[in-house]
Amino acid sequence: MTQPTFPGYSDVYQIGQGGFADVYRAREAGPMGRDVAIKRFRTALDDPASVEQFRHECQAIKRVDSQDVVLVYTAEIPRDGQPYLVMELCGGSLLDEIRRRGPLPVDQVTAAGRSVAAALRSAHEAGVLHGDVTPQNVLYRRGGAAVLSDFGLAVARDYRGNVASGFNPVHAAPEALRSDGSASGASDVYGLGSTLHHALTGQPPFPPRAGERDLARAQRVLTEPAPRAAEAPAWLADLVQRMLAKDPATRPTTNEVLTTLLEGGTRTAPADQRSAAHQPPPPAYGPPEGHAAVSQEMTRDRAGAGAPGGTPDGGLSGEHTRNRQDGAGRRPEPPAPAPNRRWVRPAAVGVAVLVLAAAVLGVVQLLGAGTPDAAPDPAAAPAGPAGSVIRLDPPREEGDAVTLSWSIDRPVADVGVAVARDGAAAAVQPVPRSGGETPTSVTLPVDAGAGYCFQIQGYETNGAVYESNVQPLRGAVCRFQAP
Repeated sequence: MTQPTFPGYSDVYQIGQGGFADVYRAREAGPMGRDVAIKRFRTALDDPASVEQFRHECQAIKRVDSQDVVLVYTAEIPRDGQPYLVMELCGGSLLDEIRRRGPLPVDQVTAAGRSVAAALRSAHEAGVLHGDVTPQNVLYRRGGAAVLSDFGLAVARDYRGNVASGFNPVHAAPEALRSDGSASGASDVYGLGSTLHHALTGQPPFPPRAGERDLARAQRVLTEPAPRAAEAPAWLADLVQRMLAKDPATRPTTNEVLTTLLEGGTRTAPADQRSAAHQPPPPAYGPPEGHAAVSQEMTRDRAGAGAPGGTPDGGLSGEHTRNRQDGAGRRPEPPAPAPNRRWVRPAAVGVAVLVLAAAVLGVVQLLGAGTPDAAPDPAAAPAGPAGSVIRLDPPREEGDAVTLSWSIDRPVADVGVAVARDGAAAAVQPVPRSGGETPTSVTLPVDAGAGYCFQIQGYETNGAVYESNVQPLRGAVCRFQAP
């Protein structure tokens, strides 16, 4: 297979792939060239809305001031419209470690937990939610320090406009699995608690069961108590149990988590049978094993759309910045976007395919057209992002009903349609089959004068979910908020 080319980088080869992006290792040009990871998204930014969304999300994410976050050096939108990020190359993920070794030493788990808690605290103070804290998004730097990656899912709480994000439901908080769920810092705390439980026990609190559908697993998360990490020290098991509380209001804050991990871990480490003295060195830095710069197990497409801007001539590279490992200073502020360009330099950025959180309902809100800081009405929304499995056409009004039609690249077990009306949470309803064929259209009743947003979802028996672009009706502006 022919490798893509990236101007200014050589020795490009693929080191990972997921549901919405491919990851490459490359060498930066010049005598001081460094090895980097390049995350190339399969969805082309060929509609004006997505460019504006990038700009908004970049403005939010660059406020996160933490050396515990994977560094993004620059970003580009080339002529073919497929954006890519040039990122810090890390040695491997926490998930890699769990798969290789099973339950991890308490010292290693608490060290990773401290780094992630610090990153989340900085993000929350900046008004930014991560939305997908999982073991695969905790990476290791060359020196062994854990860092939080994939802030491409992050959503600014104060943002208004078209936002869409997805998440890994295996580690998602209960409120994220309800149709009335809403994002909060407590949702990230739950994700970190689930990640710590996974690292301590070798499996997530609610591991998927063979043949189990998302809705069935979501019901377990909503109703069953989270298991205790029995092999962990009591103080750590207690902390993780609190982080996995069903009620977000009863979970500890990121500051409380960080303080407990600092004090508790220091106090009990000498007595821990799985101490640092017994653990192997951190993951090796470099290919082909243990490579990671972004999530390698990307089970959901994630995204954002917003509104226009830019010129058709290539993108703008931001200045390269170097991460401060010594904590002596703040990460440099990214430069302001240049005028008449299609791209801005982010600290991290969300990309590509509009998503609901599969059958386990994400949150969809309709913002009324004309909201001052909302993105312009995407009246000519594209039929679907390039490379997507499902492409939804613009809805056709027929009196008091609307007909949705879509194309789908592969057969799926079930199809659902997500519908949001005038600020209400999304509801997903199944689309009936006819003659055993995968359905490609459905007609739904609609209320006169109301705005709607629609998305099609395809479900496979192994739990994979494919999600189409979102299409508005009657000038609605859709806001997809990640839990």
